Amino acid sequence: MAVSKITGSSVELADGQVFESRYSLIIPPLAGAPVVTASPGLGNPKGFVPADDGYRHTEFDNVYAVGVMVAYPPVDQTPVPVNFPKTGHMTVQMAKAAARNIAADIRGGDRVARSLSVRCVMDLGDRAAYMTAWPVRPPRNRVRMSVGRRWLWAKRAYAPYFLQQMKRGHTRLL
Repeated sequence: MAVSKITGSSVELADGQVFESRYSLIIPPLAGAPVVTASPGLGNPKGFVPADDGYRHTEFDNVYAVGVMVAYPPVDQTPVPVNFPKTGHMTVQMAKAAARNIAADIRGGDRVARSLSVRCVMDLGDRAAYMTAWPVRPPRNRVRMSVGRRWLWAKRAYAPYFLQQMKRGHTRLL
């Protein structure tokens, strides 16, 4: 449901419902790249590209999409459509599968499909949470979560290390 008005003490929805609120965090809906929306048939109305399990466009065999650009159907039907977040870890998995499939398209060979997993360290200020889920889309076989300062230290140490390794072309980390 769309938000129509925010005051210092409430949030009003387009249908007239008013909710008392002392603090509101309103996040606009995520949208894809304008170039996708401007290209007829390339993406959905929100600007995301429909892709198969190998990240190839569902209608155009020579178009691939990875990362945020992939149009995943919502996990569940809710009044406000929501989906799971996409992480850099997932994007690397998608890109590797897409690259293999592009090579298979060019040289011949078997295409791969990738069931995504996720590992994420979320900064919570004075601590962090580590979460892993496999596969990303339900039904999930494994979900684990842990919270503590050690994950914040791990995140702060790993981020520059990871970026340096990627710059050097050492992509086997994921």
